[in-house]
Amino acid sequence: MNEFLRMVLHELQEAIGQAIFVLLLAIGIAFYAYAKHKDRYQRKQSFSLKKAVLWIVFCCYLTIVLYATNGRLGGMGASGFSFHIFRSWREAWNNYSVAGWLNVLLNIVMMIPYGIFVPMLLKRCNQWFYMLLTACITALSIESIQYLAGNGIFDIDDLLTNTLGSMIGYHLLCAATSIFQKKLWLSAINLVCFLLPILGIAGLFIAYNKQEYGNLPNSYTHQIDTSDIEWVQKCELPTVPLFFSVYKLNPPTQEQSDDLRDIFQNALGTEFERTDYYDESIMYMDQQGMPGFRDLTVQRIDGTYHYMGFWGEELIPAETSRETIEQLLMEFSITVPKELEFFYLHSGWHVFVADHITIGSKIYDGQLSCVYNEGDTLSEIKNNLLIYEYYKDTTIISPELAYDQLREGRFGDPDRSFERNDPDKVIVNSCILSHVVDTKGFLQPAYFFEITFCETQEHVSITIPAM
Repeated sequence: MNEFLRMVLHELQEAIGQAIFVLLLAIGIAFYAYAKHKDRYQRKQSFSLKKAVLWIVFCCYLTIVLYATNGRLGGMGASGFSFHIFRSWREAWNNYSVAGWLNVLLNIVMMIPYGIFVPMLLKRCNQWFYMLLTACITALSIESIQYLAGNGIFDIDDLLTNTLGSMIGYHLLCAATSIFQKKLWLSAINLVCFLLPILGIAGLFIAYNKQEYGNLPNSYTHQIDTSDIEWVQKCELPTVPLFFSVYKLNPPTQEQSDDLRDIFQNALGTEFERTDYYDESIMYMDQQGMPGFRDLTVQRIDGTYHYMGFWGEELIPAETSRETIEQLLMEFSITVPKELEFFYLHSGWHVFVADHITIGSKIYDGQLSCVYNEGDTLSEIKNNLLIYEYYKDTTIISPELAYDQLREGRFGDPDRSFERNDPDKVIVNSCILSHVVDTKGFLQPAYFFEITFCETQEHVSITIPAM
């Protein structure tokens, strides 16, 4: 299960205690209201038990919503304003991660019950205009409480997604009610209103799967106001070819991960008798030789892996030669290119490093490290070496056009460095054409501008996609 989902479930468990408290309080208030109603009207008017139960459940639901938006799931102590509409959507699209999309989608799903409860409790909200007004006021209240309490920023996107969720729930209720009342034409209208935003969101995921390349995490989300900034260019823009190579990281299939497990089993003379499959990794474990253990964890997204073994013997870390390490790694079918830099770190750790090295039709990036022990054994291997294979050549924009995008503020600024510094003068120190990894494992060409804010002397790297 995804780590973000685990966090959400944990926080909901934390909120259950508060929900139970509110439930007991609401039941007490309901009994008090019932007693006052009985005393005042002496049974001349009926007391709706159904509505009382609805109010109790609604109060518990609101408690969970307030906890989720203003508790530890809120802004983690952050405060401020964000009036860039659809900024969170663009960030989720650029990063295209489960956690990023859940942050957006949960704001919608969380408010769907609100759109169902309110029309059932307040007759006036059976009309869409009053329901929309109520949803907007509620979303505005949540964002205001977040900001005033210092539990999160006042985000226009959260206001929109909360309101959208409420209206989805409202149209779902109206569609079900219309079907029950046999008003098919009205039911069809409400079903369209209910399905339209859902299909629109589904269309985003379909479009992503159909596009050839992935998205760049630090790409443009909103235009930054750079109209008052003086740009000082202290470098020459590079001369670049019309075409530039794209490379691709091929993540391992489950069969390839199992093949890697078999290689380690043969090299170690053991068997990983237990396998745990997770969303992002596969873990192979050998615990038969307790108190010793061996485990191999393979990351699904990029094929990097981590082996660790201890089998009850005293291990003495030591330093050795590159040739010895390479020979021992060959037992695990690991071949290290000679172009990689090699050095000894400490405590038996020997490291091979590749800094975006092109070897033939492949690009190597990252590092491979292992722990060598006396007796010619490796007790730990961390293979974080990424190997990108040539995919094809593609046309790229000129460095002049990229520089124009920089000066116009059409670039990603995830650290909000321009907001923090509010610069009057910016120095452009360098411009380099290189690669950046996208969300589908491609190495896309991109321009990297190293800039300095004159007032604060802070150095920042800005990425402009070249495709």
